[in-house]
Amino acid sequence: MKKIEVLDIEKGLRLIDLSLSEVAKFIGGTLIGEDQKIEYLSRLKFDKPEITNLLTYVTSLEYWEMFCASQHNSVIVNKNSIGDLPLGKSAIIVERNADQVFFDLHEYLAKEGFYPKLKSHVGLDCNIHPSAVIYDNVIIGNNVKIDANVVIYPNTIIDEGVVIKAGSIIGGQGGEYKLRNGFRKRVTHTGGTYIGQNVEIGSVNTIDCHLMGFFTKILNGTKTDNQVQIAHNVEIGEDCTISSCTEISGSVIFGNGIWYGPHSCCTNEIIVGDGAFIALGSILIHDVPAYGYMVGNPTRQTAWICKCHKHKLVFENNSAKCLCGREYKLAGDLVILERE
Repeated sequence: MKKIEVLDIEKGLRLIDLSLSEVAKFIGGTLIGEDQKIEYLSRLKFDKPEITNLLTYVTSLEYWEMFCASQHNSVIVNKNSIGDLPLGKSAIIVERNADQVFFDLHEYLAKEGFYPKLKSHVGLDCNIHPSAVIYDNVIIGNNVKIDANVVIYPNTIIDEGVVIKAGSIIGGQGGEYKLRNGFRKRVTHTGGTYIGQNVEIGSVNTIDCHLMGFFTKILNGTKTDNQVQIAHNVEIGEDCTISSCTEISGSVIFGNGIWYGPHSCCTNEIIVGDGAFIALGSILIHDVPAYGYMVGNPTRQTAWICKCHKHKLVFENNSAKCLCGREYKLAGDLVILERE
């Protein structure tokens, strides 16, 4: 199997041969600024500095200011929401609501094949149950085990050593809806799903693909229990434990080594730091610091906890040493692991 580079996953599925002038023609807008190459559509909150050639939309002067300070190269904007255009950025001015135009453009690009597809591949020494449904445009690495009645949708990458238990659905469409032609319709999801090396997916999990061009990601060594829902655009770090009957909402980012307790859920677009411990039945509505011990509805932090998740940390003079031997430093509101 050709090795899947992490950098390839990070760069996602770039649009094929598209320029701002072509976009302006498609949507009936007026281009101001340079005619630039467009490789991705993304929301304004997208924050990956290494990614360029991004097209977004804004719907107010407040968001226009955010666009001007963002990494996005270009924007779709209504004529009533545009301010001074910074050097190096471009805009397409439209008469209709920019949000509606943006998602209409996305649907057009999806229909016309501007979003690429992966080339199907199955690696060596795989054990795939005959009842599993594996669509085209799926890459499966070596030594992968897929149990009965699993469904794997297009643009999914299953890396080496992954186990997927019975009844799980990987790479399905997420729950993003927009008004189109007078009806609320699901937005076509054109991104992918990446399951990292030695990940175990429990029974009856659902993991949605990314909305536009990138990958929902579950990274190396993470384990999910049964009946877990992971929404679109989520990124879960390495060596996390996602307990049974849990939900992770769209665009949430989990760091490494997190323990996410049974029956927990969270709001969208939050960040959970490395090593955090989320107790049973927690409801997260805010970001969680690294090594935070979180309980309740809504959750509150009651302590700091070691990466081993066996012992809480007691700080003296801003330093703490766990019984397992790890050493930590308290810097303001942050805990830093100084020695393993």
